[in-house]
Amino acid sequence: MTKRKAKTESNLPDHWTVTTEATANGRRITPGTELSFKGVKGRFKFHRMVTLDDGRSWIDVFGGPENHEMLRSFGLDRIKTVHRIEKKRGNQ
Repeated sequence: MTKRKAKTESNLPDHWTVTTEATANGRRITPGTELSFKGVKGRFKFHRMVTLDDGRSWIDVFGGPENHEMLRSFGLDRIKTVHRIEKKRGNQ
């Protein structure tokens, strides 16, 4: 068997704009930033933001309740908390 080639192009439609930064509750969100959402248990890590040409947008996140982690999508209006990760000597 031969190895599969890595994908270089995206399978996303042309009218989608994907970014790796967003802003919510006055805070800048980058990949790995932890978020909590209204009506959903657990914390999620930000992955990307998708915007359509007609103005609709959502964010893709990974995580959730323990032992039930998954990729989910939410609207920016559902964000309850943008969590801070305290900078200490061990995690800088």
